[in-house]
Amino acid sequence: AGLLYRADLITEELPTRRTLTHALRDGPLAERRWRQIGQCIGRLHARGVHHADLNAHNLLLGDGPAVYVLDFDKGRIRERGAWEQAVLQRLRRSLPKVTTGLPAERFGVREWQWLLEGCAG
Repeated sequence: AGLLYRADLITEELPTRRTLTHALRDGPLAERRWRQIGQCIGRLHARGVHHADLNAHNLLLGDGPAVYVLDFDKGRIRERGAWEQAVLQRLRRSLPKVTTGLPAERFGVREWQWLLEGCAG
């Protein structure tokens, strides 16, 4: 209202600090893991959660199948639509950036396809 801004922060300590970026630097991810990442994104989209800045730095990989998404400061709830593809493309653009100089098996067409298949359910 006017010049005032109000927001709520929800803060919780997560059991991991290992980002997708860190995981890819450590070694290649299994097909199952790529699919789990995609499933997490797919669940958000199914609920209309628009993450405006989805990239490899704000996906955390926990033990087992756990995947956490950070940084919702520009996010919002929306009707499903074309924005979902835009979110995925933003993530797609970030992955080659964080794997530059790493072995080719860290990220490529195959891994992206696995993530998309997980996202689709």
